[in-house]
Amino acid sequence: REVIPGTEKVWPAQLVLLAIGFEGPETDMFNDSKITVNNRSTIAVNQGNYHTHEEGVFTAGDARMGASLIVWAIQEGKEAAIECHDYIMRKLA
Repeated sequence: REVIPGTEKVWPAQLVLLAIGFEGPETDMFNDSKITVNNRSTIAVNQGNYHTHEEGVFTAGDARMGASLIVWAIQEGKEAAIECHDYIMRKLA
C-alpha cells in the first residue's frame, strides 16, 4: 500500500468509531462509563435487548454477539435502530 501525497482528508470529529468485523470492541473508551464487557469480550447488554448498562447507549452486531455472519449484524442493526428510536420517542414524550 502506498500513500499518495496530497490525497489526505481531515474530518473534524469528537469520536470516531470503526466498524471492523471479527475484531471485537475496543474497551479502553469504556473506562469512564457504565459500559461493561462480558466474559466473551463483547459489550454487555440488558437481557433481551440492545441497551448497554450506560443510559442511552446501544450496541449490536459483532460488538454485542461476537464474530458472526454479516446478515446477523445487519438484522441486529435494524433491531437496535428500532430500540434507539423507541428510546428517543419515550424521552421526548
